[in-house]
Amino acid sequence: NHTAEFLWSFIPLCIFMGLFGWGWVLYHEMRTFPADSLEVNVVAKKWGWRFVYKNGKDISGPDATMVIPVGRPVKLVMMSDKINPEGKDPNDKAVLHSFFVPAFRLKQDLVPGRYTALGFTVDKPGLYNVFCAEYCGTGHSRMHGLIRAVPKDEFEKWLSTDEVGLKGIAGIGQTLYNAKACSGCHSLDGKRVVGPTFKGLFGRTEEMENGLKVVADENYLRESILQANAKIVKGYPAGVMPVFAGQLTEDDVKALIEFIKTAK
Repeated sequence: NHTAEFLWSFIPLCIFMGLFGWGWVLYHEMRTFPADSLEVNVVAKKWGWRFVYKNGKDISGPDATMVIPVGRPVKLVMMSDKINPEGKDPNDKAVLHSFFVPAFRLKQDLVPGRYTALGFTVDKPGLYNVFCAEYCGTGHSRMHGLIRAVPKDEFEKWLSTDEVGLKGIAGIGQTLYNAKACSGCHSLDGKRVVGPTFKGLFGRTEEMENGLKVVADENYLRESILQANAKIVKGYPAGVMPVFAGQLTEDDVKALIEFIKTAK
């Protein structure tokens, strides 16, 4: 029966495409970050979570709690790191973790040596569990955190309670920008010097010498800071910028990236 054969193929196809479309919309929401998103840096270590806000407020320790405002988009910029980044212990290695919030149906891996991102919006106040969903060692079962969603006014009051510096993470990055002589090659006003200007750099598409076009996101900037010759922007000389791998901690790199983001 040709009609039956057609229907038992066509109907499942329609169901599948409907589920695919629904899943694509949800995935797109997780990977699209509105301009007014609250950005929080998430660092996973053996065995706990660390949440760092742009103003420098730093939350870590057992059951570390990320506080977020209800109704505002949140962007998490995440990475796995060693317990003591400046230590020389060969057994102290960054491992794979997975940030999992069951109530939000969200999960994202945190990978050593690169940034991953996740976006969401919480629509009602509450306390939500955070787990590591990737086996990461003997303390895996103790790797628990919390997300506390509160009204916007309460969040702003909480965020401003500690003395975290006038400029937060970006201020630390500005200090490094001057201390490491970045200012000699990268301007902040759009003028061309030895290297590309930082003005408007974040989010811009750059063309490399080999013709490859790359968006200047967190991962591109991290690679360019630590391994300057990995990708050379078209029209600029190679081998001029020193390699900072081993000289800067992950916190230093993140601070420089945050400072570059402020150069609108």
